Amino acid sequence: MEAASTADTFTREDRQLLELQRKHRFRATDCGSDPGYPGNRQTADLHLRKLACKALPATAWDVDRAAALLAGGGDDDLRGKARARIETFLQNLARKLEESPSDDSLMSEWRGDPAVLRPVLDALRKGAITGLGDAPR
Repeated sequence: MEAASTADTFTREDRQLLELQRKHRFRATDCGSDPGYPGNRQTADLHLRKLACKALPATAWDVDRAAALLAGGGDDDLRGKARARIETFLQNLARKLEESPSDDSLMSEWRGDPAVLRPVLDALRKGAITGLGDAPR
């Protein structure tokens, strides 16, 4: 499979947010404190979850490859931070799916475009996401 690119995966606005996320090493608090970032810590956290939701299908649902896509040319530490954020997000989603299998409650909490989250929920249910809980490759 050909490697996914940020230009093919993300909109221009997404890429701008991603650059700021990388600059702050995926720390939502630092992004939210940056005067150039369009929002606060909670908004930065939501942005990163949306970016992860776009990166996962673009990388055939592989957590390591999605983290590499988010980190871009970043160092191993930056890829590790991206991977940890993706894993935490997916583990929280999986836990919420166990608690309430209906998408309704998750969608009401999401605060974003349901079309971005729904494929991730489907992939979790099908066990299609690889590398979750594995050591980085």
